[in-house]
This record gives sequence, structure tokens and C-alpha cells, in this order.
Amino acid sequence: MFCPKLALSKLSANFSHMNLVFHINPLGKSAIHTSSLKLLFFEKDPKGEYSKYRPKPSAKEKIRYGLKQIKKEIEIWKSEIQETWDADFLLQGIPGVVDKKFQFNKEEDLSNWIVTSDKDNEEGQSTCQLTINQNGKGLFTGNLSLDVPKDGMIKKTGYCNMRTIGHKKSFQRESHFDWGMYTHLVMRVRGDGRSYQLNLSTSSYFDQTWNDLYTYVLFTRGG
Repeated sequence: MFCPKLALSKLSANFSHMNLVFHINPLGKSAIHTSSLKLLFFEKDPKGEYSKYRPKPSAKEKIRYGLKQIKKEIEIWKSEIQETWDADFLLQGIPGVVDKKFQFNKEEDLSNWIVTSDKDNEEGQSTCQLTINQNGKGLFTGNLSLDVPKDGMIKKTGYCNMRTIGHKKSFQRESHFDWGMYTHLVMRVRGDGRSYQLNLSTSSYFDQTWNDLYTYVLFTRGG
């Protein structure tokens, strides 16, 4: 079984959303310092406000894209109806059996993933890509840069990320991966010896949970 949303990164980034806080220090002198912005009771954007920096398609482009997707969405809808009629649902997992959710054997498999880096968000100079190598396996490569942009906002940078596309039903209906009956996450990874960060997203309806993650360090050991 593979994870619903998997992210690989070398270093975490201190994003540019900051606020100024005025306070009185112990010596009685006033001072100003910066601190990370924390919205404890309300998250107004599921993308952490990154979406506002990306160009939005026009109404004409949305219509053109929607018309192209109709045939594909109908095929997905047909398969969902077929599964309902077959009623062949797995009610209980079989111990020791691994269900393959994601594979990296052909180019079409890469369409399930989104690859980003700090450069895509104008927060650094790192680059990365996900390809199929000559042996028919997925290869995640890139250049990790620790050069901090001289914008006076970002203090640390350097990350590359690959993440699964959010699971949806036909006609772009929101859904999620149901891992309720599973107990283990099995991954076949051959790395370069670096440690990566594995994130499992559990976002749900309420805005406070949009960016909740289960995080684990993935040791590749090299070879």
C-alpha cells in the first residue's frame, strides 16, 4: 500500500508570510521583532495562500478545459457505476497482502504526481523532476540549493517535493483515500543515502485540518 499524499524534501522552508510584533523587552526598551504568522482559529486558503500568486485561468479557458474533460469524466463515472453494481468491495484486509496503489513503470504513472520546489514558489533556486529511467523505474532527481533570496523576508530555504494529486471522483467531486483497514505502509525505494521527509496529509472538511500532516523521516541508506 502506498500513501495518499507523499512528499519528499531535504530541508524545510521558512515561508515569507511574516508579521511584525511590537513588544517591551526586559530592559524596558521598546523593540520590534518578526515572528511567523499563525492563524490558530481560521485558515482562509487550503493552499496556505500560495494559490493567490498563481495566475487564474479565464472563463473561456475554463470552459474549453471542461469540454475536453467531459469524455474522461464520463468514463470514470461509468467505472464507478460498474463497481457499485458488482458490489465486490473488500470488507476486511488480508494479512500479509500488499495492495499496490502507486507504481512507477511507465510515463502515464507520473500523471498521478505533482513535483515542485522552492523555485516554483519564488522562495529559492532548487529544481527537481520526476522521470522514468532506462530500467523502467521512477527517478526523482534535482538540485537542492540553500541560497536564500535577497528579499528581506525568507530566512531559510531549500526544498524539493513530490506529492500525489488529490483523490477525486467523477466530475471533480472531492474524495479521499480510505486506509482504514490497513496497518502498514510499504515502499520500495532505493535512495542516495540522504534522509527525506515523508508526509501523510489528513485534511478534512474543517479549515483547521487542511494542513495537518503525519510526518516521518525516510532513511534511504544509500545504494
